[in-house]
Amino acid sequence: TLLQEGFGFKMKKNSVKVCVRTRPTQNFAQDNITIEQEHNAIVIDTTHSDEPKLHGGMLDNKQSTFRFKFDHVFHNASQQAVYDLYARDTVQGVVDGINGAVMSYGQTGSGKTFTMMGDAQSYEHRGVAPRAIMQLFSEINARIEIEYKVSCTYMEIYNEKIFDLLSDLIAPGQATDYTIAEEKDGRGTFVRGLAEVEVKDENACLNLLFSGGLSRTIATHKLNKQSNRSHSLFTVYLQQRQRSGVSERVVHSKLHLVDLAGSERLKKTMGDAEFGNMDNDVTRKESMAINRSLTYLEQCVVALSRKGHSHVPYLFF
Repeated sequence: TLLQEGFGFKMKKNSVKVCVRTRPTQNFAQDNITIEQEHNAIVIDTTHSDEPKLHGGMLDNKQSTFRFKFDHVFHNASQQAVYDLYARDTVQGVVDGINGAVMSYGQTGSGKTFTMMGDAQSYEHRGVAPRAIMQLFSEINARIEIEYKVSCTYMEIYNEKIFDLLSDLIAPGQATDYTIAEEKDGRGTFVRGLAEVEVKDENACLNLLFSGGLSRTIATHKLNKQSNRSHSLFTVYLQQRQRSGVSERVVHSKLHLVDLAGSERLKKTMGDAEFGNMDNDVTRKESMAINRSLTYLEQCVVALSRKGHSHVPYLFF
């Protein structure tokens, strides 16, 4: 799933949009799931499901078919199609001075990281993040009348703690306290204490993206042998002003590229031999932290999706 967020004078669309990308698989549940791509909808039929219904709860009802409508459904779609139809407008908005975010959300093994990062060995299969960086600098280089300053931060949230994935580039081994702060005029909500690295071109920005990604917390997982058990947020900050000097006004905007941890239920993450040397108590703690933070994220998304919202609870994080 991808989420798109936009604010500003040129954004006339909804603040939050949701689309679904299905992963091709040989064992697709065709008896339970119907994809209506032309209507951007997915139909779930629980008639043939092996999952027992809960008695005495909300799920114990007579309805067996559920239809979910989305802004877009990507079925057997290429990386290029996903980017063009959903992320491209967000990146364009950031260059125009509008904050934006693209997030991947879903169960472990569903293809979140592939969608965001792509295949490092294949240019054709590169993901949303490297494509966004390429578009960003392409737009910047084309606007010779505007002076841009570009900088990046990269953080990981693991067990509700913040880790700086770029700190070794600035001050190796130095411990730092991180706090969530807010600037009314400037960067808005941000994490104080993160290493912020200025970049001059696309290659420098990509280098930060890939080198920082190598430091993410990865664990053996029942659903995916190389599962990311953390959220990662790569943020590109833009400052822009007219080169002519007619106006001293500085416009700030930022692009968040987010790869969220797996959203599966706790019982699905617990394994025996498949789990290697990981302690089940550690895994339980990880899953609880992930689900708690996703709940906080949901509250932010709900607030953003409501017209006339006056407060978004970012500081819950």
